Amino acid sequence: MTIGDKLVLSSPEGISKLIEDLSNVRASMPVEQPAGIPQG
Repeated sequence: MTIGDKLVLSSPEGISKLIEDLSNVRASMPVEQPAGIPQG
């Protein structure tokens, strides 16, 4: 798998863990309203 310009070797379990960790980080981030879209 390539991330940016780096080649990262990982097992299927490692990829699953990475996806889970990224999901947890995203869930803990505050919600931001995209620019140019009215609230509502």
